[in-house]
Amino acid sequence: MIGRIQEDLGGRVRQGAGIPPWAILAIPLLALAASVLAMSTKQALAILALALMVPFAVYSMRHPYPALILYLLAKTNFLEFVQPGTWSRVTLAPAVSITITDMLMVVMVIVAAKRLPRREEKPVFMTFVVIWFAYVAVRFMFGMAVGESSLDDATMNIRYQIGWLDYLIIIAVMEKPRDIRNIVTILLCIAVASTSVQVIEAGLGHRIKGPAALQGAMDQSFYGDTQYIEVGGREVPYLWSRAAQATLVTALIGLVCVLEGIRPRFYGIGALFGFLGLAIASVRAWYFGTMVGVMVVVAMQRRRIESAARFAVALWVLAGVVVLLAPFLQNSYGSSPWAVWLGRAQQITNYSGQQTFNDRVDRAARTWETARQSLWIGYGWGKTSLANMSETSLNTILIHGILGTALILGMYLYVLHSAWRLWSILPQCEERAYLAGLCAVMIAFLAMAFSQDSLNAGGFAVIAAAFVDRIWVFRQRGLWIDEARAPASS
Repeated sequence: MIGRIQEDLGGRVRQGAGIPPWAILAIPLLALAASVLAMSTKQALAILALALMVPFAVYSMRHPYPALILYLLAKTNFLEFVQPGTWSRVTLAPAVSITITDMLMVVMVIVAAKRLPRREEKPVFMTFVVIWFAYVAVRFMFGMAVGESSLDDATMNIRYQIGWLDYLIIIAVMEKPRDIRNIVTILLCIAVASTSVQVIEAGLGHRIKGPAALQGAMDQSFYGDTQYIEVGGREVPYLWSRAAQATLVTALIGLVCVLEGIRPRFYGIGALFGFLGLAIASVRAWYFGTMVGVMVVVAMQRRRIESAARFAVALWVLAGVVVLLAPFLQNSYGSSPWAVWLGRAQQITNYSGQQTFNDRVDRAARTWETARQSLWIGYGWGKTSLANMSETSLNTILIHGILGTALILGMYLYVLHSAWRLWSILPQCEERAYLAGLCAVMIAFLAMAFSQDSLNAGGFAVIAAAFVDRIWVFRQRGLWIDEARAPASS
C-alpha cells in the first residue's frame, strides 16, 4: 500500500524543480512547527508565523499536496489529538482572530486563485457557490440593519459558512485525472490512521489523550476522557472515530471498487479499515447510515452475480480480521467484538424506548421552538447558543433559517442527482466506482440527518461536488484515471 501511495503522490513531485522527496514533507512541516511555536507564545511571533506562510503558499503553487494534506488533517483537529481552534487562536484585532486551520485554508485559497483562472473554465457548481455566499452576505447585512449582527458575529459566521471554498480548493488541486485518485488515497490514509488509533484504544480499553496543552476543555469529554456505554448488560468504552467522514467515504468507495474488481487489494484495505473503524465507534446513527450506504452500493451493481461473490469474500476477510483482533480487544469488550457491535446495532430497533432518545427529542423540541422565532433567516452562528442546538439537522434551520436550509438542501440534492446521472452514463471504470460510492455516502448522510447534524453548510456535498466536477470535465476531454483500462467509449 505504501508503494501505491508513493506512486500516486510522489511520482509527479520528483519531476518538479529538483526538490528532494524528503523536502516535500519537511518544508510544510517546518512551516507548521514554526507557526505552532509562534502562536503558542507571543503575539509578535504570531506575525512572524503569518510571514512564514507566505513562502509556504508560493511553494504550494507547484506542490499543493502537502498543504492540502495538512489542511484536511487540521479539519479533523489532527485526528482529534489537538484543537487548533482553541490552543492556537491568535487575536489580530479586537474582533478578528486566526487559527492554524484558517492559515492553511488561506494558503489553499491562494493556490486555487492562482490555478483556476489558468484553466479558462467555469467550475460546474460555481453558480451554487455564488448564490450561497450571496445569501450569507445578505443575511449578515440584514442582521446588521436590524441590530442582530455585529463584527464579532461576522468573524464567527465566516469560519463556519465558507465550507464551499473547499470545493474550489479541491478542484484546483485536481489538474489531471490521476489527481482524483490521489485525493481518494489521502482520504484513505486518514481513515487508516484514524482506525489504527481506535484499534489501539480498544485494546487498551480507554482513550488515548492528546497533550493537555493542545486540548480544549470543551473537547476533553469526547476525545480525552473515556466515556462508556452499556451493551448487553456490560459497559464498553465509547471510542468515536477521529475522522468519521473520511472513514465512511473510504469504506463505501472501497466496497464499490472491491465489488467491481477495481484495484481490489488496495481499495480492499481501505474498505476493511473503514468498516472496522465505524464498528469500533459504536455510534448507532453511523451504524444506520452505513447500512443504508451498503444497500445503495449493492443496488447500484450491474454485474450482480460477480458482485455477490466478491461481497461474500469481503465479508469472510472482515470476519477473519475481527477473529484475529478478538484477543486484543478482550480487555475492552469482555466478549466477542461481534457480540458487542451487533448488540449495539440491535439497539436501533428499540431506540425510542431509551433515555438517550427521549433526551434528544427534548433537545430537538427546544431547538425548534427557538428556530421558530427567526424561522426564515435563522440566527447565524454568532447568535446561536449551544444550549439551543440539538444533534439533528434542525440545527441547520436554527442557524440558516428556512431560506438557507432550502438552499443547502437544494445544493445537496443537485450534487447527488448529478453524481447519479454521470454514473448512469459512464461505462465500467474507476471514475464510475467513485461516483457510486459518493452517491452511497450522500444518501447515508441524508439518512442520518434526523439524528446527526450532517447537512449544515452543505456537509459532504462540498467534497462530492469537487469529484463530480472533475470527473465530468475530464470525461468531456476524453481523459481517464487509468488510461490502460480506459473505456472504449465515453
